[in-house]
Amino acid sequence: MAEHGVRRTVNVIREGEAFGVLETDSRAPGMFSPHDINFL
Repeated sequence: MAEHGVRRTVNVIREGEAFGVLETDSRAPGMFSPHDINFL
């Protein structure tokens, strides 16, 4: 990820039986906002 300039990520994992991961990445510095996290 760092090779592509990614500076932050967030993952969403469903409780219970796992079947996949929803992830978003950003090249912008800083943190994702609470709105971003709630949206995911």
